[in-house]
Amino acid sequence: IAGGLLLLAALGLTGEGRADTLNGYTSFWALGDSLSDDGNLSAATGGAAPGAPYYQGRFSNGPVWAERLAGDFAERGLETGNFAYGGSAVGPAPLRPVPAPPVVDLDGQIGVFAEASRGRLGKRPLASLWFGSNDLLFNGVPTGTARQVGRAAARGVADGALSLRDLGVRDVVLFNLPALDSTPNYRLLFPGLANEARVGTRAFNATLARRADRLRDEGMNVTEIDVFGLFGELLDDPARFGVVDATTPCYVPGVVFCGDEAAPLLAFFDPVHPSSTIHAGIADVVRAEMAPVPLPAPAFMLLAGLAGLGLVRLWAHGSRIA
Repeated sequence: IAGGLLLLAALGLTGEGRADTLNGYTSFWALGDSLSDDGNLSAATGGAAPGAPYYQGRFSNGPVWAERLAGDFAERGLETGNFAYGGSAVGPAPLRPVPAPPVVDLDGQIGVFAEASRGRLGKRPLASLWFGSNDLLFNGVPTGTARQVGRAAARGVADGALSLRDLGVRDVVLFNLPALDSTPNYRLLFPGLANEARVGTRAFNATLARRADRLRDEGMNVTEIDVFGLFGELLDDPARFGVVDATTPCYVPGVVFCGDEAAPLLAFFDPVHPSSTIHAGIADVVRAEMAPVPLPAPAFMLLAGLAGLGLVRLWAHGSRIA
C-alpha cells in the first residue's frame, strides 16, 4: 500500500496534485447513459430503477466515473452538473425497459444543460458525452440494423457536441464503446446476437473517430477516450486493472448476486455495466488525458491494479464468489 501511495504522489494524484489535472477547466458537465448516471433515473422513478442491489441509484456497486471526476472540480469550488440517465440513447431505442420519459435522451439532456448551466460555465467549461450502447442494445442489435444504428448514433453524438459548442462549451470528452460482443451480455446470455453487437460497436467507433476530427476542424477541443482499447487490455490481463475476472458478472437479475464484498473484484457488476473498480480506473484515464502533460493511460490503470491488490490477496487466501 505504501508503494501505491508513493506512485500516486509521483503521478500527482493525491490531494492538490489530483486537482492540478483539471488543467484550467472551470466547470464539468456530464451527459450520457447509465455509464455516467449518478442517480438521475433512480430519482425520476422513485428508486425503482435501478433498485437493489445497485448502489444508491447507480448502475454499479459504487460511484460511477463521472461523479469521481466531478468531485475533483467540487474540491476546488467549481461548478458541476450531471444530466446522464440510465437507458438514454441518441436515437430511437424502442425495446428499452424504461421509456422516455422518465428517461431523458441526448437532445433532452442538452436542453436541460442549457437551462441549468446558465451563468455557471466559467471561462473554460468541460463536458463529457458517453452514448451509443443503448441505441445498439435496444434497437440496432435485436433488429439486425446495428451497422446503420451505430453510425447514426455516432453522428448524433458529434451533433450533440456541436450543440454544446453553441452553448459555450468548446472542450468535450467523447467516449467510444467497448466491444459489446465481448461483454457478459452477449458472451453468456445472448451469444446468437454477438456478431451483430460486434458490427454495431465497430460502426459506431469508426464513425465517432471520423466525426471527432471534424469537430476539431470546427474549432473544438476534443479528447477521445478509447474504451474499446482499454476493454481489450482488460480482457487480456484483468489483474492489471485490479480485478480477478473480466467475463463473469456479479449480478444477473433473478439468477445470481455475488455479494457486496466480491463485487469490486469483478470487472462487471451486471452483464453490461462495469464495477466500481473499473469506474475508478476510467476516471483516472480521463484525468490522465486532462493533465497539462498527458500521462499514458496504462500508468493510470496500474493505479487501479495497485488499489485492488489487497482485495486480490484476500481472494487468494480463501474469499470466493458465493
